[in-house]
Amino acid sequence: MVNNRITKIVTLIVIIVSLATKVVGDDINIITTKDCQAITWQPDQNQNSNPLMVMYNSAESFYAVSLVYFNLSAIPASATINSAYLLLNTSTEDWDANIRIGRLASSPTWSETGVTYNNMPYGETPPAFIYYSVVDNGYGAYDVEEFVQAWYSGTYFNNGFQLFTNSDGTFAIFHARE
Repeated sequence: MVNNRITKIVTLIVIIVSLATKVVGDDINIITTKDCQAITWQPDQNQNSNPLMVMYNSAESFYAVSLVYFNLSAIPASATINSAYLLLNTSTEDWDANIRIGRLASSPTWSETGVTYNNMPYGETPPAFIYYSVVDNGYGAYDVEEFVQAWYSGTYFNNGFQLFTNSDGTFAIFHARE
């Protein structure tokens, strides 16, 4: 049976940058541009009208992943990225799952209204997937600096993040940007 765990996501990246003309770093807050969940039990249906969810239940072969994209064009061309954090707000005091954050493959590109489980891009390395225990009852700042630096430098195409849980029998529901 799946644990009834609920989490809220603030789909925001806080990026600390240094500009060539400034000594002190500036914070740039970037709100998600698109987000959607994709689920195995309705693999050809778009889930954009639903909240974001991550789920893993091996006994039922149920999987849900969430895709989140941020447009990085607000970062000035002369910036150096010193840090980048994905902020998640957890609304439960009893969370025991881990979240896996990964870079989405460059192909296929996706849209909120068109992505399904069967046509979504999958998580890809490098950089390696990162795993975090979700912070109980409050905000967690999850370090995604390596991903953002690679996207900003052009090393990898920015197609967004994949959020997934690797803890069997758990799920999380996130508030989408809508």
